[in-house]
Amino acid sequence: MEGFSIFASGYVRDKTDVWLAQRGLDFHADYFRVSLLDLSVVIVGVHAFNREGRGFSAREVMLDYSWWQLLRGRAQLPRASVSGAYMDLQSIPGEKHREWEVGGWDLGQGKRQDRDFNLGIGWARVRDSELCYRHRPIWPTATCVYVGDAKVQDFLLGLWRKGDVPLKVNIASADIQLRELLAREKDSVQYNTTLANLHLKGGDFRWPSLRTGAESFQAELFSGCPPQRWADAIHGLQRLIGHCAAARSLNVKGDLKFGFGRDGLAQWRYASGEGVLLRRSNQRWQDWRAGTITIRDFEFVRPIKRLNWLRGQATAFDWCPRDLRDKNHHFCVRATTLQLPEPTTFDWSRRLKITTGPSVAQQVRYLDVAQPHRQPLTAQQAALGSLEFDIVSRILSVDSLAMGTASGCVPGDMWKKPDHCVRLAGLRAEEKAALRFGSKPLKIPWGFASGPLSLAQLKLAGLGEEQLQLRKLKWSGIDTLAVKTPLSIQDFSLESLSGCLSRGLLPADLGPLCAQLNNLDGRGNFAWQGGEDGYAIFGKLGVQRLKLGETSGGNKGILLQKLHTGEGYFRRKPVEDPWANALPSTDSTVGEGDYGKEKGRLQEPNSAEGLQGLALATINAPNFKLQNSSLVRLDGCLPPNWAKLIYHSASAPQEMPDCFDLRDLQQGSPLVLAWQGGVDFATAELSIGRASARTKTDRSLLDLLNLDLPLARIRHIPAASFSTYVALPDGTVDLLYACPPGEVNSSRIGFHCVDLQAVQLGGYFNLEVSDEQVSANLDATIIEQVRLLDSGDIPILDVQNLVIPELEFVWSHNNAEASSLKMQDLSADSIYACLPEHMNFTEALPHCMTSLDLHSTGSNGISIGETEFSTAKSHEPLWQFAKLSIDEITFSPDTLNLHHLVIDNILICGLQRLLPSETGQIPLADCIETPQVDFIGGTVQVGLNENVARLSLGPVRTAPIAFWQKGNDYLQAGLQQMAWQRLTWDGGGELSVQDFRLDNTRVCLPDSGRAVSVQLLEMARPGDAKRCYGLDELLMPGVQKISLSSPFALEGSMELTGVSLVRKNADPIRMPSFRLDNISLEGTSLIQVGKISGCLPTGLLKDSSIAPCYQLEQLKLGKVRSRNTGSGRIFEVFDISSASLQMRAREGGNHYQNSY
Repeated sequence: MEGFSIFASGYVRDKTDVWLAQRGLDFHADYFRVSLLDLSVVIVGVHAFNREGRGFSAREVMLDYSWWQLLRGRAQLPRASVSGAYMDLQSIPGEKHREWEVGGWDLGQGKRQDRDFNLGIGWARVRDSELCYRHRPIWPTATCVYVGDAKVQDFLLGLWRKGDVPLKVNIASADIQLRELLAREKDSVQYNTTLANLHLKGGDFRWPSLRTGAESFQAELFSGCPPQRWADAIHGLQRLIGHCAAARSLNVKGDLKFGFGRDGLAQWRYASGEGVLLRRSNQRWQDWRAGTITIRDFEFVRPIKRLNWLRGQATAFDWCPRDLRDKNHHFCVRATTLQLPEPTTFDWSRRLKITTGPSVAQQVRYLDVAQPHRQPLTAQQAALGSLEFDIVSRILSVDSLAMGTASGCVPGDMWKKPDHCVRLAGLRAEEKAALRFGSKPLKIPWGFASGPLSLAQLKLAGLGEEQLQLRKLKWSGIDTLAVKTPLSIQDFSLESLSGCLSRGLLPADLGPLCAQLNNLDGRGNFAWQGGEDGYAIFGKLGVQRLKLGETSGGNKGILLQKLHTGEGYFRRKPVEDPWANALPSTDSTVGEGDYGKEKGRLQEPNSAEGLQGLALATINAPNFKLQNSSLVRLDGCLPPNWAKLIYHSASAPQEMPDCFDLRDLQQGSPLVLAWQGGVDFATAELSIGRASARTKTDRSLLDLLNLDLPLARIRHIPAASFSTYVALPDGTVDLLYACPPGEVNSSRIGFHCVDLQAVQLGGYFNLEVSDEQVSANLDATIIEQVRLLDSGDIPILDVQNLVIPELEFVWSHNNAEASSLKMQDLSADSIYACLPEHMNFTEALPHCMTSLDLHSTGSNGISIGETEFSTAKSHEPLWQFAKLSIDEITFSPDTLNLHHLVIDNILICGLQRLLPSETGQIPLADCIETPQVDFIGGTVQVGLNENVARLSLGPVRTAPIAFWQKGNDYLQAGLQQMAWQRLTWDGGGELSVQDFRLDNTRVCLPDSGRAVSVQLLEMARPGDAKRCYGLDELLMPGVQKISLSSPFALEGSMELTGVSLVRKNADPIRMPSFRLDNISLEGTSLIQVGKISGCLPTGLLKDSSIAPCYQLEQLKLGKVRSRNTGSGRIFEVFDISSASLQMRAREGGNHYQNSY
């Protein structure tokens, strides 16, 4: 048999050499023996390489064969052993598919043949061998896999191809035991994959589908970082590139299946591992890690983009999010044990969605593995219900949550913040809780929502800062995740909160925010919806004590005690028209049996039903409503950091209220407020013991003492249907001083601050102003002081000791009979009023008024005592009178009527400011005085709308009027009486006067030696001018128009009677009468007269028998100047011109005419 064996050895060797040579391989073997006795082949030192140097080699090859299998034509080997082997493997792109070269043999050469080949090996062993594969042309070098020792049982290799179908390869084995597997790039000493031991049962691999299956496998000491070249060759591996994996041991069994590419999949029944780790290839630390891990019934199907497993658990489990790391820090969440007893799913059909069943984790830590902290944040035990995370919405939700205790510190160096230490106890959410992770680039805000949740304790402190402590926080529901639905919270409470919020958690310009809170309690629903149509809903709220301070235990700060509010709501826009319902008219308080006809009065002053109708009509669609509220105390000053936070959007925060003192606020009935297109306010049972607010510079914004409003209704609509309604029955306040902050513009209302003292309003106090009527009931009202102040605290209105036992009025715009006024014993000690600065008054006229002793007379008359008018309260008065009285005040639809107006002891100064500048050379006195102006039973009408004149003065008669000023260096002048039938002013630059008359006017020059006074004027008689200029009567008959704008003009005629002109050392010239037509002042000349006519007195000319008459068509005087000379004061008149002068004899005399 030995001879046959030698022959067989040579024969097989030659055939092998020829067969390989035909395929381009140069074959050599140091030893080649075929044994026919023991049915084996032994080859030693075998080499087979092509011209490019690729091929295979082996130190030793041992094969056992079977005659039975050879006779049957099958390639079936009972045993095979290879040691020290090396093989090249490569592929290149072909016309349709890749073409392969195996061990130097180019399978693509020659005629393409169909293949159906199967090789079976009962037992095989490979030792100290290497396979190098190159994926041309994209791989410049090959990737090599080294196998230290591999044992294979029942190995099967199947090759099948037909036609143009690519070669299909099937490799299977019943059992594989492998020790030391190493992968690297050729000529590199760095390994990218290592495996110490592998035991695979029932393995199966198919090409080109890359499907892999097994019954089970066990692996030990595995690590790998797939290089990019692998994904370049097999695109399905791209997701693995850049990641590294390692495991101390892996044990997977039960229907294992793996696939790559578009139809990739992975599944198994059971898998466990120790020391399992995943990390990024450019990172030292892990993405996640598990000391031990078990996963049951795992399945991943790439076409449906889903990964799930039935149950899982792990110990020493780390999860390290990408956003929590940098070059110096690597933060992870670590659980000592983690149990997922129910299914878990990762779904990529819409990006990523993760769902799990209930889970339990023990000793969960948040730690920095790169720079370990000596006291990492640790939760001893956490139990979670079913969990879901959606990366699209960035919302993480759990069906329930329970955490016993957690304590430790969170390093802040990565965010340039100090470390923060926290202690948490008793966190429990019985129903679903959800957290949304915010993102500035995506403009997604942080949010949270949950059902019932409670937290027993929370302590938080920054490094070296005061601690913030919270105790017993609860709520039944909260939702801040909403975008299109409101933010909401239900039934919440907090036993206490104390300490400071760390500086590291606040914006850079804010310091610590410190607070102490006791017993916060909210009952019902609280909700907030932003936007233009936003609204808020709030239930009952209670706060026992709240203090905002600079430190947690200091005495400085602001303190709130015992705040309680009822249910309410707020909305930016009402759902209905808030002005649809009618105002509560004053008529509503008058019924059958009521005394009198005055509107607003009742027989029963304390009738609750009447008061309710008076003050509180329904506000159908308010913007704000609060059922009730109370506050015992709010006292102190805002700490600087709190003030900066609260007033961060204010343009002038230093002008905002900073210090407060509010005591005993009570609101027993609903407070309702509407402001869409107007303001409507209603409440009842409102009282405040004390309230004050001041700025940081100690400027007072509010001082209030003892406010009590049993009912209140204020309504103002500044629209086309203008209306204002105020009802404050039985309202009282001891003191009210109120100013808006400095940045609030109050110029539209004319005043900036309000100052009231000792206000007591009547039981039916109301005021209504509308297009239809103005009415009021101010009965039983007493006000010690009313002041309106401008922004400099200068009074605009000041009323002292106003007492109104009875005052009711109605002014109807349409019905004169419906208008009425009744008052009784009304009085005020003094009234001061100024026009607001924004009205741009002229300095020539007074803009302030001070009156003393105002009181009513009769049922609708009034009397005002000494009154002064000035440019400012501290200046000398310009105008003044001793008394003004009105017998009766009535209303018509268009006017306010003052019957029999009498003004006594009038002194008006400042005339030189009002007269034309050219008159400054005439020494006129600056004041005029008269003992009385009497409208002789007539009526003064004040227009109340545009249909009538602004002011209409009926018949008037005055006492003597004299010019006066301090000293004697002025022109003595005056008149005995002024009268007219009617004077009308429409508010513009013109007025009209009817039958205007001046009696006995006297003007005495200084050298006359005579004075003009009221007493002398009373005794004046026509023709007694003596050494003074005199005018017995000036008459403007009929209706004359006077222009008050420059040039000042009279459109009409002026008749002068009894003119006396003084002549030095001669008798005065006496002119019986003359007439002036169409006078104007301060036009192109000082004075212009359209026409002058009259007759000279007899004797004025040398011929005493002649008394000529004259007529001037036009006279102009340029200017008049006076000066003192040795012979006395003389007047010089310049630029005299006349258009025409005619003179004639009074009776049939010669006719003369001269023109200038």
